Amino acid sequence: MLKKIILPLFVSFFLIAAMLFISNCHRLEDDVLSSGTTIESIETPLQEYKSTSDNMSTESQESMGVTAAEAVLLAFDNIKDFISDPYFTMVNSTDFDDLPTIDSGQDGKRRVWYVSMADEYGNKQASCKVVDKKIEDVHSDDVSNYDWPIYFQKGKYRIQDLHIDSDEAVKIAIEEKGLKPGDPEIPENWLRGYHFTVVDAYSPDNPDETAFVIIVAGISPNGNIAKVTIAQETGEILGAGEQVGYDEDGHSIWEEF
Repeated sequence: MLKKIILPLFVSFFLIAAMLFISNCHRLEDDVLSSGTTIESIETPLQEYKSTSDNMSTESQESMGVTAAEAVLLAFDNIKDFISDPYFTMVNSTDFDDLPTIDSGQDGKRRVWYVSMADEYGNKQASCKVVDKKIEDVHSDDVSNYDWPIYFQKGKYRIQDLHIDSDEAVKIAIEEKGLKPGDPEIPENWLRGYHFTVVDAYSPDNPDETAFVIIVAGISPNGNIAKVTIAQETGEILGAGEQVGYDEDGHSIWEEF
């Protein structure tokens, strides 16, 4: 069944993560999805990146990178001030506040990450941004802050549950599926270098069935935006899809590669 997990679903996880942090909104996922956000809306042009990165050499930018697991550890030390026993729910790299190159992520490290955590009961959640090994924009929320019923995602995973870190995941994606990095010199490649998302994904055929995965995003051998989904527990590739176009409603079309 897990083999049937589809790539378009995973795109939604990238959008959810981006909207959660960029808008500083930590409400229900339905609220995020209903905002009409599309992939195109998170394609930030190079000139919009923070000027703090403009004068930084490529070497110094890359040296400030961390893996997904390292980003979670950095976030844990700060978020535990808001949640005494935090579980991480999602971690993903981003081009926001960065000036990435084609080499970004080739070693599994990125300069900028978003990390989301929650308690095991879904009563509290917190998030932060990891930039150059430092924590920024810590936000927290509690169901007690609301006069109406509200539900947060329950925390499910500890750092020790992250068996496949981004440095190993990118090797798997390159060696087994020929995934290439996004090239900033190619306008169609809005994705720059390699990107990573660690998340608990579910099968559309069975909403009760989930898989803890790490997703590596890059460019397929055919030159299309692509994602390789890898099981955290086994390192097995559960799916590899590439975006081949859009349907008449503007929704992206994905095919296995």
